Amino acid sequence: MLRSEAKEHHQHAADIDERKLKEEKEKQQQAILQAKPDKEIIKMIEDGQLPTHSLEKQLADPLRAVKIRRHVVSATDPRLANGIKTLPVEGMDYASVYGACAENVIGFIQIPVGTAGPLLMDGEQCLVPMATTEGALIASTHRGLKAIAQSGGAHCSVIKDGMTRAPLLKLPSVKMAVDLKNWIEQPDNFYQIAAAFNSTSRFARLHNIKIAISGRYVYLRFKSSTGDAMGMNMVSKGVEKALEVMQDYFPDLQALSLSGNYCTDKKTFCY
Repeated sequence: MLRSEAKEHHQHAADIDERKLKEEKEKQQQAILQAKPDKEIIKMIEDGQLPTHSLEKQLADPLRAVKIRRHVVSATDPRLANGIKTLPVEGMDYASVYGACAENVIGFIQIPVGTAGPLLMDGEQCLVPMATTEGALIASTHRGLKAIAQSGGAHCSVIKDGMTRAPLLKLPSVKMAVDLKNWIEQPDNFYQIAAAFNSTSRFARLHNIKIAISGRYVYLRFKSSTGDAMGMNMVSKGVEKALEVMQDYFPDLQALSLSGNYCTDKKTFCY
């Protein structure tokens, strides 16, 4: 036992040392790259030695990365060159963009922001900022909010809160489709599915599964809370894990689509 523990400790220490050496080597390579002039970096990209999506990380200078990428894109597709010249580049905090809300960034678009209101909501007044290029939209919204305020204001209540994802499954027969439905509706089985779903995220928590059958096809609408996130990718990951559990009990189950158009993401729906 002692020898085994000593061996594991030695292996763990060796793994840490190897990681440190790898990280140090990466830092040295990044320092060499950062010292190169833009022309050499552009040449490396054109030769396929450096992917454009990693420029922010490799150069540790998001603005420089965006400017180099603009040059590469303009050279790659001359049809975009004139448009890129008029696309603003200075004035954006690209460090907050990288890894968060956009990839392969080449600039940003300025959109006018106006205010409508005040909106009288639950006894409190607040102005509503709106970013748009649609003429008269803010003015129209302003008139609507004025009408709401003069009629006593609006009151807001959250009845249900959740994100859905509805995979489409196919079974060999109608009977097996019904068997799957009945199996999922058993509390112990649902808890097993929920445990697998919840294991994929610190925030996603499965609340229920709505089931519809059409012949051999089964539509499952997973509904989950997602913390402060919109959470569609979070829910999709949980659904994939939940389907693995179902396939353990129903080996002939085929997942035809992760979204079978039975979920409520960006479409009209009703319960």
